Formats: sequence, structure tokens, C-alpha cells
Amino acid sequence: EFDTGWQMPEGEHAAWVDTVRKNAAEALELPLQHITYKLRARQRGESQYEKSGTAGEDFVAEEGGHRFVVNLAAYLDTGLFLDHRITRRMVQERAAGKHFLNLFAYTGSFTVYAAAGGAASSVTVDMSNTYQDWSLRNFELNGLDLKRHRLVRADVFAFLDQSLAAGEQFDLIVM
Repeated sequence: EFDTGWQMPEGEHAAWVDTVRKNAAEALELPLQHITYKLRARQRGESQYEKSGTAGEDFVAEEGGHRFVVNLAAYLDTGLFLDHRITRRMVQERAAGKHFLNLFAYTGSFTVYAAAGGAASSVTVDMSNTYQDWSLRNFELNGLDLKRHRLVRADVFAFLDQSLAAGEQFDLIVM
């Protein structure tokens, strides 16, 4: 649920959430315990990288023949943006022999796809230690060669300035 600021009494809201979960389980033909409810409030700055206060459980999800660590509760996001599936597949299809750059990389899923598509090398840039650690876990799950696929914890804009000054070039970039 996205917090839009609209309010309803607490008991009424709880009943509404319960009904939504039951209807989702029925429509998707899944057990109710497989339906996760999450209230997403707007977060800014460093707070978007912090845990939500809910423990949640990490589990491995498979997509496109690749494996990713996902957590439906602990962080603002789950670890894998579903609406990027088509674009991740496009990256894999275009990555062969390319030097790939993944900016604002989050959990590195685009890099996993680029590597699977035969990217010659990659650089995955994000300023969050949390997300770079998560990227590393995804890289390890998918057997990426960390000599060819580098993780860089940096401000993207500073990284770009340094890369330009060093004469680095990339063939395929996700930003």
C-alpha cells in the first residue's frame, strides 16, 4: 500500500487490508500466508537505505534463469523491481562483449543480466553499503567473476567525474 496521506479509522483500515490480502490470495490461487502486506511511505536521503523495522526473511527468487536475494519486509524495496524485468532482459540480449556500467545500481540485478549476456566487464556503482553488500550476494549467487565485474561504492556523480578524467569508456549503461 502506498501512503498517500488519505486516512481511515485504524479498525476500518485493518479490515480493509485483511480483505485485500484475502482477495489477492484467492485471485492468485495462493495460500494467504504467501501474500505480503507492506505500507510504503515516502522516504528520502539516507533513510531509504535503512531497514523498515520489520525483520522479514531473505529468500532466493529466480527470474530469467538468474537468482536474486529478495526480502519483502525489511527494506523500503524488495531487492528486485518487477517492472524492470523487460529492461533487464534487453540488457542481457545486448551485453555480449560490452563494457557495462550500472549506475544507482541498487542490488545489482542489471549487472547479473549483463554478465549472463556475456559482458566483457562491468562496474556496478551505488553509494549504499547495504545495497553493495546485497549486490555482492547476488553476484555470488550467480557465479560472477569479481575480477571482471567490479562493485564500486561511490556517489555516482563523483564516480562519473573520475571515470571521465581517467578516460574510461563503457558500451552499455543503465542509469
